[in-house]
Amino acid sequence: SFQRFQGEADFAPASDRKFAFNAIFSTSTNKNRANLAKTIARHAADSPLPVLTVISNKWTSYVNSPKTTQLSTDEYMKVLLDSVFTLAPAGGNPECYRIFEAVEAGSIPVFLKADLDMEGSRCAHSLQHWRNSPALIVDMWDDLYPTMTVLMNNTTELDARQERMGMWYEKYMRKITADFEDLMLAPLPATDTTDSEDMVLAKVTAAKGKKWKKTKIKGKKTKKTKR
Repeated sequence: SFQRFQGEADFAPASDRKFAFNAIFSTSTNKNRANLAKTIARHAADSPLPVLTVISNKWTSYVNSPKTTQLSTDEYMKVLLDSVFTLAPAGGNPECYRIFEAVEAGSIPVFLKADLDMEGSRCAHSLQHWRNSPALIVDMWDDLYPTMTVLMNNTTELDARQERMGMWYEKYMRKITADFEDLMLAPLPATDTTDSEDMVLAKVTAAKGKKWKKTKIKGKKTKKTKR
């Protein structure tokens, strides 16, 4: 969807975008997302900020299904390309595709400070590199609207921040790619090559022998079976 809409043209500068920020997420994967949804609901009526919110109760991978109320992938990318900021609340893990999709669409991610560490998660500290990026980091979601109101009043700085975000991201991705290539191209650790063919065969035979074990069959006596 992004490639189809973006094409070869440069994306719009932050100052020309329709939405101050977008909030597109489900609340079922993290309690802090539910808190964010409440914050947005409280400000919906009185805030002058132009925002787009699509908040669902349950996460689904079938976003293009007509049975869901979520945005299709095409609609989603159009919103990213027209948003100055993109809220990136942590779900089951802190890192998600949304962060990278937003930056590549010229939209600046917004993080909750605690999500950058997310202690206890399988992917804890996976966003630590973003601490020093031009992304917007708030101490709590209640700070979102006051902070956003100030930022949106300085269009020159918005454009500059968008440019800094793109430059930082390009450098970051180059490093990630280089680190991955170095890992894949590194020589394999030395292995023990002293075993003779007979010893290898003996080890394989012994390993297979361990698969024979007593198994209890419902309604029958215990007997030996091969698994």
